[in-house]
Amino acid sequence: MWKYGKVTAFLLAGMLCLSLGACGGEETGPGYAVGGSSANTENGEKQVSDGQITFVEKEEEFLCFTEEVAITLDSYPVVSVWKDCLYYGDGQALNSYSFVDGSLSTRELKWANAPAKWKLYQSELDSDGNVYGIVTAKETTGTLTYVCKFDVNGEAIYAYNLTDDLEQNDRSSWSSNWRTGVDAEGRFYLADDDLMWIINAEGTQKDSVSIDKTSDFTIGDIARTADGRLHITYNGGISKKCYIGELTPDFEGKGGEDAVSYQEKVMVNGMETMGESGLLVYDRNGAYQYDLAEQTFTQMFSWENAGVEGDRIIYAGILTDGRVVAVTYGNSSHVYLVESLTKAQAEKKDYIANKTDIVIGTLSDDLFLKDLKNAMASFNRNSDKYNVIIEDYRGDAVDAEAAYNRLNSELVSGKGPDLLEFGNFEDFARNGAVENLYDYLEKSESLSKEDFFANLLAEYDENGILTAIPREIQLSTIIGSSKVVGEEMGWTLDDMIALGEQYPDKQVYYENTLTKRGILIYFIRFYGEQFLDWENGTCNFDTEDFRKLLKFMEQFPDEYPPPGENEPSIYTKLGSGEILTTRVSFVDFRRIQPYEEVLGGDLTFIGFPAPEGAGCWLSDYDALAINSNSKCKEGAWEFIEFLLQYDNGEIAMSGFPSYKPLYEKCLQESMTDSRSSMMHTNDGWSFQYHTTTQEEADKILALIENAQYTMLDVDMVNIIIEEADVYFAGQKDMDTVIGIVQNRVQNYMSEQK
Repeated sequence: MWKYGKVTAFLLAGMLCLSLGACGGEETGPGYAVGGSSANTENGEKQVSDGQITFVEKEEEFLCFTEEVAITLDSYPVVSVWKDCLYYGDGQALNSYSFVDGSLSTRELKWANAPAKWKLYQSELDSDGNVYGIVTAKETTGTLTYVCKFDVNGEAIYAYNLTDDLEQNDRSSWSSNWRTGVDAEGRFYLADDDLMWIINAEGTQKDSVSIDKTSDFTIGDIARTADGRLHITYNGGISKKCYIGELTPDFEGKGGEDAVSYQEKVMVNGMETMGESGLLVYDRNGAYQYDLAEQTFTQMFSWENAGVEGDRIIYAGILTDGRVVAVTYGNSSHVYLVESLTKAQAEKKDYIANKTDIVIGTLSDDLFLKDLKNAMASFNRNSDKYNVIIEDYRGDAVDAEAAYNRLNSELVSGKGPDLLEFGNFEDFARNGAVENLYDYLEKSESLSKEDFFANLLAEYDENGILTAIPREIQLSTIIGSSKVVGEEMGWTLDDMIALGEQYPDKQVYYENTLTKRGILIYFIRFYGEQFLDWENGTCNFDTEDFRKLLKFMEQFPDEYPPPGENEPSIYTKLGSGEILTTRVSFVDFRRIQPYEEVLGGDLTFIGFPAPEGAGCWLSDYDALAINSNSKCKEGAWEFIEFLLQYDNGEIAMSGFPSYKPLYEKCLQESMTDSRSSMMHTNDGWSFQYHTTTQEEADKILALIENAQYTMLDVDMVNIIIEEADVYFAGQKDMDTVIGIVQNRVQNYMSEQK
């Protein structure tokens, strides 16, 4: 297994020399989460200013009391909070639930001379309770799109046909990306990323505004303040900037240099009115208060600490008493009430349980933590003993080394996380820094070793110590036609070279984006081990196999040209035999189907060339190890048990569960659920997905049972790639390059001892 040398260099020394503090090295008290890292102001707030907006991180200790409201909602409902009532529903009625007395009511929407089939998709309520919304209607001529206004009794006041305008601007009949708002004068605004329509108060005419912004920006939301003014937000994807400004009929959208940002602090999903001069702003990480006068964002709470699945938030609003209404989607929608309390306030509440914080230390990008955070939210909401929080050790670090240094500093000072999330636990296991999870499995009342794939546990077994168990895995391997590569998994580099010689007019391996250096990284995952002896700290690249590997890479391009308009898709190329093999990543049971289709059912998972084995690697997600010095081991294991069995209730998968009962449940759903989708490629090829067959399921299972967890030492790979590039460019001959690689890698390995 490839090692990550930086982990050893920067973490182990501090980890092994000190006994860490309880629960992440710090007693945090009963059931509250710390809101920040350092205080720079007298009132305990840290202000981070960037551009015109200041982000305020509250330092006072707080917790969230969350309760679920028993309301049955349709999936993706129309949602709004008005006068302490939640309005929801679609079709031809709007339902409401009162948070004051728990009553339910229905407002039937009545539209005289309406088309036979019409449906309300998206709506806004003005300050008087009138409903404005996007309505689609199916007629013999096609689907029409209207902007409609209904009064408090449900009677239609106007219906403005927007169909022609949408078609002229290449818009569909309705898009979930649209955002809407109603200003104090009754004007209705409909906007997407770069265009906005404004319907006047009478519904008799409309204006359109082109939004002057960079293509990097996408719309966040539109919201009305208490005084009736509208505000709009745009989020920058690559730039990670957020623009917020007042929305008026003569609005000119801004982006690029005119945008104000707070460096990834907030990427707005939605906004609602909050108080007399503020907005409730939320994203997938948490809820914030935006003060219009001060232009400050103040963090209220994170969703996971509030026990709400932040990645599934579709709406958040605020009641007059300050509680936040949060609505999540899933197979069924859920409504939660979140009350943010200081520690002092919480101690006066009889219903607040004393909880102990369990800290997860991570170095991962937030994108890869969304399922973990959803599981944390569910756990925190249901546990009366523990509250799980994430500590991102990267902070503002620009590279991994700085993040490791930060973690090492905490370890040296007696602090540190209860759970480790950043992989490569084998060195920790050798030095007794992580718990042996076999011991916990033996004592567990809900889990056992037999609940997991044997080869998966073996990949995390270091001399009898089970360091971690991932919640989910993804697979990556090479496929080809059984008629060309044979029916058995596994082949060597010599086999692949021989196949190319057998079919000289074909491309033996193809990826439509990777260059020779990228493909070399993939291949070296499985051939790299034979060049390295980590136990003795030596390497040997002066071998025939390494020479063959470099030579084989020469056939691949340095850069791929952009695909042409009529460029055949990878499916077309594979089906026609133009290419013989390609790499495929599998995250669900149906991903295999289009490849089976183009190969006529003769598909083999041949794998990456490897000295031995099938050459399939697995990527792990949410693999947690328990710090041996944690004083919250029982709570840490309780969360791992919960995480491994966590069922998000969704058929759509982002990977295969490692827990066999959950794996079987997902498989059965894929084999019986008739919902499917159609895939289209640019060259006109299309495919209709179908329920998973037993043969497909057997192939996926065989792939999982042969998969390996391979880690790359990034610094070492960079050395190999840098010198290989010199050879590929013809600047040095192969023997000279191999000599340099040998010398540099040997020096690097010596430094890691």
